[in-house]
Formats: sequence, C-alpha cells, structure tokens
Amino acid sequence: MVCLCRWEFSLSLWARRFAQQTVELPVVNLIPPKLKPTDRVDIPRCDFCRAYVNPFIEFLEGGKKFQCNICDRVQLVPSTYFQPLEAGGLRRNFESSPELFSGSVEFLANEDYASRGPKEPTYFFVVEISRSATAALVPAYALAAIKELLRSARLNGERNATFGIAFLDAQLHLLQIRNKQPLLVTLNAASFPNNYKIPAERFLTYLDSLQEAEIDAVFDKLSPAIGFSNSELSLQSLEDSLRYVTEIVAGQGGKVSVILGGEESFPPKGADGDPSKRSYFSANDQCMARVAAYMHQWLISMDLYVFGHGKYKNLASLAEGVRMGGGDSCYYPVASQTELHKFYNELIFNCSKMMSWESVFRIRCNTGWKKRVFSNYYGSVGNDLMRPEQVDENYSVLFLFEEEDKTSENKPKVGKDTFYIQTSLLYTNSKRQRMIRVHNYCLPISSRLKKVYEAMDYQAVTSALVRQSAADFLESKPLPDMQIDLVNRMKKLFAGISQNTSPDFQVENLPYLTVAFLGVLKSDALLAKYINNFKGNSVDIVSQQRTIINRVSYDVIFKMMNPTLLNLAGLGSETCITQDEQFVFPPSLRLNQESLEADHVPLALLDDGLSLHLYILEFSYQSRLGQVS
Repeated sequence: MVCLCRWEFSLSLWARRFAQQTVELPVVNLIPPKLKPTDRVDIPRCDFCRAYVNPFIEFLEGGKKFQCNICDRVQLVPSTYFQPLEAGGLRRNFESSPELFSGSVEFLANEDYASRGPKEPTYFFVVEISRSATAALVPAYALAAIKELLRSARLNGERNATFGIAFLDAQLHLLQIRNKQPLLVTLNAASFPNNYKIPAERFLTYLDSLQEAEIDAVFDKLSPAIGFSNSELSLQSLEDSLRYVTEIVAGQGGKVSVILGGEESFPPKGADGDPSKRSYFSANDQCMARVAAYMHQWLISMDLYVFGHGKYKNLASLAEGVRMGGGDSCYYPVASQTELHKFYNELIFNCSKMMSWESVFRIRCNTGWKKRVFSNYYGSVGNDLMRPEQVDENYSVLFLFEEEDKTSENKPKVGKDTFYIQTSLLYTNSKRQRMIRVHNYCLPISSRLKKVYEAMDYQAVTSALVRQSAADFLESKPLPDMQIDLVNRMKKLFAGISQNTSPDFQVENLPYLTVAFLGVLKSDALLAKYINNFKGNSVDIVSQQRTIINRVSYDVIFKMMNPTLLNLAGLGSETCITQDEQFVFPPSLRLNQESLEADHVPLALLDDGLSLHLYILEFSYQSRLGQVS
C-alpha cells in the first residue's frame, strides 16, 4: 500500500528477479512460425516508457489503441498484435493471451534481444594450491566437488555446459584436456602483454564430449599431478591470473569460481594493527574490484570461497569483486572437517542451482515517483536499469520509491488511486533461449495512515533499514557512524508514528516492529561490537555477514537479525512432510530460559537465516540424535 500523507518511511520493493515460482509462469510466444532471418520481433510495449503490455493497460477505439498504465500515454497497437474488442471491452483473443490476465509472464524472445548469440553455460574453477591450502585439503575437496558436478551433469545447463579448471599459487596452472588426457600448462600471467591472444579453445571443454569413465580418468591422473607448491599467493598474482582467466572465458561469458584455501593474509596497506580504523572493515584494496569490472565487460561473474584458518585475511577487499559483480561469497573461519564438508556442498549447490545468464533488469513505475536502488553492481545504470551477468533465485535488490519534488512537472497524480510497478528481466536460460520475465504490481494509494500501518510488512521494513545501513557503510561511512545512522533511522520512523497517531491508535504489526528493531540493535554485522575485540578472523566474519546482507532476500536478513527457535519435540516424518513432499517447520518457541523450562523442550533447532543449530536441552535426548536428519 502506498501512502500519500506524512510518514517516515519510503515505499520499498524487494525484487528477487529470478526467484523460484510456486506455479509455472505462462510463456508468451509472439514470434511468427516462419520467421525470416531479416525479420525483427517486437514484443508489444509502450513507445514512451517502454513498459511491456500487461493486464493493467486499457484498449481504446475498438482495440486500435491502448493507454499505458505506467505513463498514461495513448498510442497505436502494433498491427501484428491487433485484435478487435468484443462486448465488455475484452480483446477477441483475451483467453489465449496470458500477458493480459496474468500479473507474471515470460515472453519468448530471440536474438534481437541479445548483444550476441546465446551461449551455453560456462563454468571456470580457479583453485589455490599453495602449500598451506594443500595441507588443509582444500584443493582435494574442491576437485571432489568439481568431479561430482561433471560426473552427474549437475552444472546448470547439464551436459550442454562448458567448463575449465586452473590451479593457482604464484603462477597460473591451466588444465588442458587433450585426447581426453589431463595436461597442466604453467604460465606467469603477469608476463603476458595486454594484446596477447588467448587460445581459449585449449582450456575450455564441452562437457558432453566426455563420458563418465573419462571424467574419472582425468581426475584420477590430475590429483597426484598437483602436489605441494612452495610458493604462496599474493594479491598481485591473484589479480593477474584472474585477468588471464577472464580472457579465456570472454568469448563465452559465464561464472568463475575462485577458491582460496591458503593461510596467507592481505592486511590493509599502511595498517598499524588498530582494528577501530575503518580500513579493516572496508575494501581497502581494489584489486578484486578491478577484476570484477574487467569481467563485467565480458558478461562474467565471480563466486568466491575463502578459508580463514583463524586469521584475519581482509575478506572485505577479497569479496569486493563478488559484491560488485553479483556473485556468491562463502567464508569458512577454519579448515575443519565440518567446514570442508560445508564448502564441498556449497560449491556443488552454487554451480547447480537455476540461474539466468546474460541478464538485463529494469524497473518502471508511475510518473512522478523517484527511485533509489541499493545495489553496487558495475552494471547499474541510474536507478532503474541493471545489467547483472548472472542472477540466481536468492539474489535480491532493494528499491525505494518517493514522491518527486512538489514543484516538479512530473509530480504524482494524486487523483489516481493505484500505483503501478513493472519489473522485467531479460535473460538467457540454460537451454540457450532468450526470455523476458515480467512481473506487474498494482498497489492501492491511501491517505489514511492507519491503513498503511495495518498493511505494513514489519519484516520487510526492518530488513530494508538494515540493507540501507549496510550499503551506506560499504560506500563511505565509518563503522561507528553506521550504528548511529541505524538508530536514527529507527527513531525517525517511531517518531513519525507517534506524531501522526492518537493514544488509542492500535495496529497489530507495531509491537512486532519494536521487537524486531531490538534484534537489529544486537546484530554483530551492523554494530561496532568488534572494535575493542579484534581477535583472529572476527572482522572477516562481520565482513562476510555484511556481504550477505547486501545480497539475500529480506526474509533471510530478518532471520539474521531475529533468529527463530523451533521445537523438535515429537517431530516425525509424518508431521513435517506434506503429501507433496514439502517440509513444514515445527512450531517456534520464545527465546528465553523461563519459556524453555516451562515448556520442557528437550530438542530445539535455531534458524539464524544462514544455518541451523541443533540444541540438546535434556541429556536423555542425546540417544535420539541418530533420528534427527
């Protein structure tokens, strides 16, 4: 709901651009069956604001014209899309046109909507093999995960995917599969001139060209060939090597997974050991940011996996390329067996989940409203256009909408009782099809503050404040100022509530909002809690949490701030699995000792948004651990 009276929070939209759908989206195919190579396909859209046709446009003059719901302009319907209107104002083919009755659809596009022909999904793995990384078994687990991805064709794109592998220490060791046999080519990436032509075809392999037994043979011979390296990794060698890898993948685009398992540390330049300085918590070295900017030119994104070994590694700088490029960042404080297994599973998951490729995202709204986006993509153009290379189901972007200046010629039309938003994601799927996913939103406008508060999603509001503060910090603000900024945002919101409501004003959501903010104020990720407790990798742990906050959806952020404790007593497969094999979470508990003792809770599960923690509250239940899975 949109409010046109005074209140102290902007309308926010959380956009998960490639989220899994509970129902399959209808696909609209407007491409002629016998399309000539010279023919152009124009999906119907507004000539002025470029919004796509949707259920909220209005057809006029017997179907010859339509009025755009976003900009209100009236224009001609393209001749190839014309259908006469019947009684009631509906088009003759209304029932077979899902774009006119479904709020969310996918249009099938063609190469007219691509800067180049669609490519198969490409994955390139860069694995550190320094002495400390190899001793910690990180390369072994990485190769095991990659082998499983290839053997079982679990890469997004299945057997149509292309892959490459390189190993990294002070030099770059590229895997070449020649005659289905592994060959390592060692290069000093820094020694090559900028105009050196990269023989990419030598280091990229089409997965469908290898049988399962051949994959096994390659990896069996590859593992002993890596061995121990006596050289350690530096930021400069990392940057030079990743630029070389970018040249290899440039013709395809795709995803580069960088696995750093060594003990080397990259402290801030000129650091004097004082952790209160912002340099420890921010990206003080831009080498990975430069790599991400270079990758962005070639439609490549980066995933990062870092092992901390209990030391400060400067994760804020290492993860900068991920933050700016839109990939995944995974951090493991130590190289324990538990963390290695977690890394193995996360590498497989991140490379097998559904993704969009070669993506372009745009958001449109009514004239008279200004947008602000909380994202740091290199591909962000203004506040409405973004060109992320790859988008997965978890990545979300926060948009805030506010009225234009009252003196503006485009000030909001208060007479309208609805606020329209349209998001569109142009992408290539794993089958090399060009698609446009369009979502349309129609929100009521109200001048009654109570109705707005009643419709408010307190979890989304809380998470929006958290995302704003985290994004501001990553841009410019010192760490202590971020806590003050967050508290001031909360004070302003509650002050607006008290000033614009009467003492008997009752809204069910407001008490929950208060409790949610208390959880935020205790968060490690947002507050300066670690300034006076700088030990080991504690700063990197906070940096990882902030990176996650700038990526995930609002429900995950909310759980990071306000964990949920679940009661596992009496839980069995018949109570937590539905007939369609969906998991049903058990009832939640109050997070205080008195409630736990009063309810006699023997087993509990803590969900903090990022992981699940099992708590055994009664000794007698230790024997039942084998039943919990």
